[in-house]
Amino acid sequence: TLDEFHRKTLAAEWEFLRHRIQEQQPPSPDRVQETLANTLTLAEGRQHRFGPRIDFDAPGLDADELYSFQYLGWISPVFRHFVRTEDPVARRWLVVTITRYYAARERLREGAGRDPRFCMLAMSGFQEEIFMLYAALLFTGAIPATASEALLKTMLSTGRALHAVTRRFIVHNIHTAGVFGLFFLARRMPVFVESGAWERHALRHLVRHTTGSYFADGCHM
Repeated sequence: TLDEFHRKTLAAEWEFLRHRIQEQQPPSPDRVQETLANTLTLAEGRQHRFGPRIDFDAPGLDADELYSFQYLGWISPVFRHFVRTEDPVARRWLVVTITRYYAARERLREGAGRDPRFCMLAMSGFQEEIFMLYAALLFTGAIPATASEALLKTMLSTGRALHAVTRRFIVHNIHTAGVFGLFFLARRMPVFVESGAWERHALRHLVRHTTGSYFADGCHM
């Protein structure tokens, strides 16, 4: 199965990431419990209480809150708690959250004012978070098929979006971050048909950045 294949091919990568997370400062227990109760910390530290279920249509969020909400950075306390403890409550919350996030995709229509905004810098970090969540669930038990599909297809769509928004080369650190993230996603997920093209595209731009985006003293544009 694909899960078995990835447990073989991603084992070293996951061990590196797991060790890195465990060396970091542990998340605040209060923040973990707040997030498990669906009280999320969004833009500029503002909190939003969703109640028993997170509504991914996100009524009541302003533009800045919606932006940070769509990139899922608020799962970090629970995710990092889970990596450190393998808490089954945190695992269930992560599975439910990512499954419902993916299921909401058809309701997010462009032009409605609630559609996701694709930013190269944020998307580069987003693909990393989604990959780490997939690996964490993969190496700590069986992943429900719905959650596996949600994570893999979210990575695939993020790769496609990163490829599209980085096509035009610009001398800027957000573009460097975009192609950097795309390169890692392509290397980690060679099962995607587009991964080879993503890797070649990212490498071409990364080489250009090494010569065109840095000053002689190492400062990055």
